[in-house]
Amino acid sequence: MFVSILIIILNILFYFLYKSFNKGDNDYSKEKIRFNKLRLKYIFRYINIGYIIIYLIHLVFILLYVGITNIEYYYIYFILFSLDIVSYIILEYLTKQNKQKFKLIDKKLIDNRISLLVIAIYILFIIEKVTFNYNEVGDSAQKIHNFLLNYHLIIRIICVLIILYSFRYIIDILVKNKDYCNYTYDKEYYLEDIKFYSKIDIKRGVNHLIYIAGYILFFYINIPFIYIFYLLLAIFLIYLIYRKIKKISFESDKLNKTISFTKVQPGIIYAFQFTRDILLLKKMIIFTIMLVFSSIAYYGLGESIFSYTSISIYLILLYTIIKDKVYLIRYLSSLNDRFIDKKKYSINEYKIINYIDTIKIFNITLYKLIIVDTITYESNIILYDPELKVKELNIRINKSNIDDYITIENILYEE
Repeated sequence: MFVSILIIILNILFYFLYKSFNKGDNDYSKEKIRFNKLRLKYIFRYINIGYIIIYLIHLVFILLYVGITNIEYYYIYFILFSLDIVSYIILEYLTKQNKQKFKLIDKKLIDNRISLLVIAIYILFIIEKVTFNYNEVGDSAQKIHNFLLNYHLIIRIICVLIILYSFRYIIDILVKNKDYCNYTYDKEYYLEDIKFYSKIDIKRGVNHLIYIAGYILFFYINIPFIYIFYLLLAIFLIYLIYRKIKKISFESDKLNKTISFTKVQPGIIYAFQFTRDILLLKKMIIFTIMLVFSSIAYYGLGESIFSYTSISIYLILLYTIIKDKVYLIRYLSSLNDRFIDKKKYSINEYKIINYIDTIKIFNITLYKLIIVDTITYESNIILYDPELKVKELNIRINKSNIDDYITIENILYEE
């Protein structure tokens, strides 16, 4: 029942989020907005259709093996489910889009991180059925009791299999970036000036398993009034996020003004640390969402929902940690060409910049340089408006795979 209400709320929020996108000021921005709208629409389509299918399968099982013995309970259940379907149909109608091909954007609509998000939500839908109880059947006969035990066991096994399947996304990103992975810590790759280890330490993967296990077990200890601690911790994290946003926004504004008026460049170390701060903010937000949702799930929905959803959300966080680590390792090459494997990235070209993509989030304004050629090249996050600084960009391209490239951006931060 909780999930039915959640779906209705999500559909309403989705509609307002969908309508909140501003109009773009150039062809790329307009296409990016259309792309993001379509991506958002697909996410909520998968969520709604997934919920409808899972609910109907659950209903069929109950009707076949138990029957309806508490009709009043099912009235409420059916009304909420009907509202879910109606809200989804209205949503589809209000967010209709004309079918147009994307000319400038060649990204996947549903990437691995979004797939992990949708899987986490599916796990919530499925594991909620473990909370199925005698209120729904109105009878505690042994036959029904045995059915419930077997049914709940099957649901838990399905959720475990789905979580194990989700690990393929973690393995996939590690395999794709195996050149950046190390199985033993090597001091050679530690950069003292920026306090950064320029390899993915595979051994730390075991630590993350310990972290999530410890996180779940700490909840299970159920210390009296510990929920007050979780509430205070969530408030403290939200406060830290607010401070971090304020700091980044201030630094961004200061950087733009400094470069505009004094023409003094901040340096590549500053650029790296600033970018790392932005990525840290993203991970802080994901962890805070995880803590809040876990607490609600544990105290409001039960231990089963808490355990499975906590693991699935943590996988999103772990994927983000790895993805951001890869981003920063590659970003080093953009800021300092001594980190570039020049044999691998042997094609060296200068290309005219076609668009400057402006990214506004949390009162922070960032930029990306867009070059449209055989493929669409996209720079890393640029910390200030680069319009007056560069007209073309140096790109190193992998001779074996033109989709793999490094944009050289040190000119934007060095004198």
